[in-house]
Amino acid sequence: TRFNAIFLDLIMPTISGWDILTIIKNDPATASIPVVILTGALLSDEETERLQSRVLSIINKRTFDNEQIEDILKGI
Repeated sequence: TRFNAIFLDLIMPTISGWDILTIIKNDPATASIPVVILTGALLSDEETERLQSRVLSIINKRTFDNEQIEDILKGI
């Protein structure tokens, strides 16, 4: 099964979203799937910059709305 996109949180109970992102992007079977970070974490400028080169979008859980999600999905 091929996914159109992956929505990923950075803070999860048993494994870091950062680690999952690395696994996704290092696996040829999943590397081209767009990843959208949906997180409540407060990201530093360095973290945001690190993510921007690897993900389609970064969405803050505290401020997102359905229209924002729809716009991202339309672009895929």
